[in-house]
Amino acid sequence: PISVIEIVLMGRLDRLGFGAYSKECRAVAENALEKVHLEDFKNRTFSELSGGERQRVMIARALATEPDLLLMDEPTANIDLSAEEHFIEALASLRKDMSLVLVSHDLELVSELTDSALCVNQHVHRHSLPLGGETIREIYSGRRRIEHDRKTRHQQGDHSVCDHD
Repeated sequence: PISVIEIVLMGRLDRLGFGAYSKECRAVAENALEKVHLEDFKNRTFSELSGGERQRVMIARALATEPDLLLMDEPTANIDLSAEEHFIEALASLRKDMSLVLVSHDLELVSELTDSALCVNQHVHRHSLPLGGETIREIYSGRRRIEHDRKTRHQQGDHSVCDHD
């Protein structure tokens, strides 16, 4: 079984050369785990982690490459609500060090983690945040009411009504 730290060290493979990872590589990997609040998990096996913890390990692996930009596709998909909260906190703290680009259908997540949004629905719309009712109507060509509930992260409303005048 592969350990959490071994997975994060994969982000340093381009610096491996011959032999073992350097102390610097290990320090970078451990720092990446700290950034996603998993420093105490480094010796655990990846297979025993929850979905949210696994997702954070994969972010740590990406961070170990020391990127200027972190690109994510549906980063909270298949994560339970309690893990999602930790995951969002970790991503929010990364905004200070790098640019985050994410693809998501979760407008609340986009509002929490970004300064602006490119919304695609037959056309590309660029908006500063937060996204208001008029903006949502423009993007979705109809009505969509969003009610933010931080405990359930549920988006309520009429999602099917469109005006095609």
